[in-house]
Amino acid sequence: SFWQVTDFHFDKTYQSPTEPGKICNSQTPNSETPTHAGKWGDYLCDSPWRLINSSVFAMKSIEPNPDFIIWTGDDMPHVPNSQLSTNEVIETVKNLTDLLSAVFPNTTVYPALGNHDYHPKHLMPPEPNFIYWAVGDLWSRWLPQDAVNTFKRGGFYTVLIKPGLRLVCLNTVYYYTNDKLTGNISDPASQFTWLDDVLTEASRINEKVFIIGHVPPGAFERAPGKKWFYPKFNKDYIAAIMKHADVITGHFLAHQHCDSFKIIYDGKASAVMNNIDPGDASVDVLAILQDQLEARSKPTLVIESTVLITINITALLGNAILCFITYRNPRLRTPTTMLIVALACTDLLTAFSVIPLTVDAVINSRRRFGDGVCRFQAFAMAIFAQISIYLMALTAFNRYLCVKKRNLYKKIFTKKRTLLLITAIWIVVLVINGFPNVLSLDDVFFCPGYLLCWRRMMSPASIYLFNAWLYGSFVISYVVIVVCYWKVFRAVEQHSVAVAPSLNQASQNTQARNHSEEVSVAKAVGSIVFSFTICWIPSEVMDTMDKINPLLLPRQVFIFATCLWFLSSAINPVIYGVMNSNFRSEYKRMFDDIFGSISPQRAISPSEGQDMSSQGNNSA
Repeated sequence: SFWQVTDFHFDKTYQSPTEPGKICNSQTPNSETPTHAGKWGDYLCDSPWRLINSSVFAMKSIEPNPDFIIWTGDDMPHVPNSQLSTNEVIETVKNLTDLLSAVFPNTTVYPALGNHDYHPKHLMPPEPNFIYWAVGDLWSRWLPQDAVNTFKRGGFYTVLIKPGLRLVCLNTVYYYTNDKLTGNISDPASQFTWLDDVLTEASRINEKVFIIGHVPPGAFERAPGKKWFYPKFNKDYIAAIMKHADVITGHFLAHQHCDSFKIIYDGKASAVMNNIDPGDASVDVLAILQDQLEARSKPTLVIESTVLITINITALLGNAILCFITYRNPRLRTPTTMLIVALACTDLLTAFSVIPLTVDAVINSRRRFGDGVCRFQAFAMAIFAQISIYLMALTAFNRYLCVKKRNLYKKIFTKKRTLLLITAIWIVVLVINGFPNVLSLDDVFFCPGYLLCWRRMMSPASIYLFNAWLYGSFVISYVVIVVCYWKVFRAVEQHSVAVAPSLNQASQNTQARNHSEEVSVAKAVGSIVFSFTICWIPSEVMDTMDKINPLLLPRQVFIFATCLWFLSSAINPVIYGVMNSNFRSEYKRMFDDIFGSISPQRAISPSEGQDMSSQGNNSA
């Protein structure tokens, strides 16, 4: 019998953090700080000493005399490199070494290094260094001198557990994609060559082998497509395992923080490797993104901040002006423009309440607002985004009925019923998004990639139901938009071909003007749909990819998606101001009043102020 213990991640700052507003320095980035820090630690933090000490003594109580102990690394906390040092790494390893020695004085421990057991973390050099030497000396109480010497050379070694059973400890951090010192080396520290020699000799003298290490090969089960090793190292590692499958009895690795059992097959479907690895680095994803955010260069920070500030200002001013000119000119208050103004109000709320929080985060490279504000941003982002696309779909349906089903249009899209439809959209979205909140089915977290607070459902049923609603309604709405505008454009085009030859000069001028207005409206709204497509489809694809594999995309892709989402709130008033003559005339009148233009103001004619739906009727 033997113990495997791993990923202590000792955090000496638990209940005495140096960062304000936290219960420990290793607290999961942008998580809600618990009001009561538990005696034995908290799920959001790495391990306090009390928990580690108790766990080791519990091992002693359960199995006091194991044949040996495997200790597979990662002793330091998940904190930025700036909070650690080489001396702290060695001190922590020493404390844990002393603890295991004191509790199990008659048991040999076979330790391995993890990616957090070096400073800076992950960057294990494939050559002798101070940490290898210092830790090798600490572990000489358990390892024979030849193993210590090999360890000091590259962080790996082999020992004979008992006659017929050998242990090989590998420094698999060399193959980890976060070790940027080894990616371009064919065989870091010549470990593959050494491993082949050891396994070949073991086969010759009929020994079986346990292999231990920290970072495992293969894929991460909880993030499909994510592999810990560089591809070439993963291939070479599997090849080595297949070559010596008759010798290797088992692998014991770590890193993933979740219990996992892996079987690797050769080409004949025979099992060649059993791999037990208690590990999960998903807790590191937000920390990785946060580190990347804080490590941005000054030019990158300036560019990202400028882009988001520009989008925010454009969305605020553009949508506010669009609402103002509609209020200023009663003739613009038609059922169609009611929908347009409703969309502008939604965009204005986004620009006023959601985007500024992201701007603050991009400037300061972190979330500065509290948990309540974070929950508000996540909720507001969700409802405003959904309301926007439903209003777009309703507007498209409005245009379709106006052109193709005139009588039905007059029944459905009166001003009163249009207002009721807009209200119904708000109520449905608020209720559906509010249920998970009221029933405590969701949680929020700040994603340093998106620079947004994000909602996540907490139970499998709520995840499936909410995502089915979210993506299903998105697809249905988008289909409605595309089909309706396609039919509108086809109807306008066919009408132009059919009536042009029969118009006399006088009626032709009137019809041409009405037709031109309808085409202008169709183009304007169609352009908004096109811009919505550009802004939302790529970002929705990115969001889906992130749900499938949160480690697949770099930080720049996340913030690009955020910029696209927010751009949709800024682009609507710009398109209306440029493409629609009614709104363009009102823009001009407003700016003439503000800047005292000497050009005469022209009142909008009744024909220009008519319901855009009437223009569609004439042309259709």
